[in-house]
Amino acid sequence: MSFDKKPKVNVKSVMLTDVSFQKTGIIVTIDVFNPLPLGVTLKDLRFSVNLLENDSTGEIIGRGFEKDIRINGNGVTEINVPASLENRSLVSAALGFISGDVIVKVTGDVTFDLKLFSPVIPFEETKTISGFSKRFLIE
Repeated sequence: MSFDKKPKVNVKSVMLTDVSFQKTGIIVTIDVFNPLPLGVTLKDLRFSVNLLENDSTGEIIGRGFEKDIRINGNGVTEINVPASLENRSLVSAALGFISGDVIVKVTGDVTFDLKLFSPVIPFEETKTISGFSKRFLIE
């Protein structure tokens, strides 16, 4: 039996959750499409978050990791992964978080646990994190 469709991984969103002097919290939402008719387990999901400035490749400002995640068959499973960004790396982005947006690149992979083999699906997407001021705007 051959499958025309392959598993896909998509970074749905990156949201700022909190800011303190020590760290900044984010939630990275990942959608995993499983074309198999049965649910499977992801052995692990890992990613790094790079701050993009002035067309640079970006400094790594945080990492996320989850393991043993059950995903549905024939569909998309949404996974929310919390991550902490170290503030010493965010000095240049601090004004962006307060007054506007910050652009990040999320790069990682998911490892499927299919018992006989463990395929790895890489992903990489650029996303915008909306700053705090946009959350409190009244239209």
